Amino acid sequence: MVSPSTPGSGGSDTGYSADWRVRPAGAVVRVRGALDMRTAPELAGTLTDASDAGTTEVYLDLRGLHVLGSAGLRVLITGHQGLSSAGRRLVVVATQLAVLRVLRVTGLDTVLTVRAELPEAELPQTGSTRRSPPPSED
Repeated sequence: MVSPSTPGSGGSDTGYSADWRVRPAGAVVRVRGALDMRTAPELAGTLTDASDAGTTEVYLDLRGLHVLGSAGLRVLITGHQGLSSAGRRLVVVATQLAVLRVLRVTGLDTVLTVRAELPEAELPQTGSTRRSPPPSED
């Protein structure tokens, strides 16, 4: 199951987008663009949706991210804490120097599990891909 973000809330000026899917090793949330105070609430919702899939691990793929602001860091911390308290794990996948530098300077690289790539088991897709559901009309 994949639930990409609702278009528009991140705005095209940030290039932000996020989607998620359940894969054999866990849920994978893929984020692209800028993660800042405007887009962080959207990622928080997407991360919650992916966490609700009930997998042991949630992979947050930030390889397409070029900006990681303080609001984005808060989403990572909150996601990590929520999953940890449930006996699960958030794994951050990052290769962009700007993102890795922020994680290093803040010390989050010692708190979070950070990898350069997804596990091999993530390559074959299981489940479908779709955007986050639009807001309810109720």
